[in-house]
Amino acid sequence: MDTETMVGLRKAVAELAQRQRAVKALQIDFRTRRNDARVTTADVVEYLPDGHGAAVGRHDARIGLQALCGLGCGRYFVGRRSRKTRLEWSVSPQELFGGDFAAEAAQPDRPMEAAVSKAAHVPGEEPAFDFVFPLRQDFSVTLRLPRSFTVGERQRLATAITALPTVDL
Repeated sequence: MDTETMVGLRKAVAELAQRQRAVKALQIDFRTRRNDARVTTADVVEYLPDGHGAAVGRHDARIGLQALCGLGCGRYFVGRRSRKTRLEWSVSPQELFGGDFAAEAAQPDRPMEAAVSKAAHVPGEEPAFDFVFPLRQDFSVTLRLPRSFTVGERQRLATAITALPTVDL
């Protein structure tokens, strides 16, 4: 795919992410991971956090994958028998959702649900990245995470966050 086409596709996906919970969740997920994917199943997408802490859900996962298919990001398949409902990517999700996060965060007309910035590497420490999550309009939370952040560690962190005390207003 040529550069101009990819830029247009990335813009279309960014606009879709503003309207579709599942696409926003995929955007956040692929921006924070190191590996690429050829296939993404609805089973995986439905449990991704949508940027507000809630899971996307099965219906929204299917709608989001269908919308990405409609943009030309891949082929959507409805699950039958042992085959799962899925999107087989025709483009690299890492290229599609990746980007210069500092530049995107600096754009005032484009609110960020989450951004990843490169953290300075200190010799002797494991390489890390900062995950910035705008909790409110006037408050962001920053987590420093290892570059080798695993699914198990993500689950442990999610469990710890759900255990935090809250104030009901």
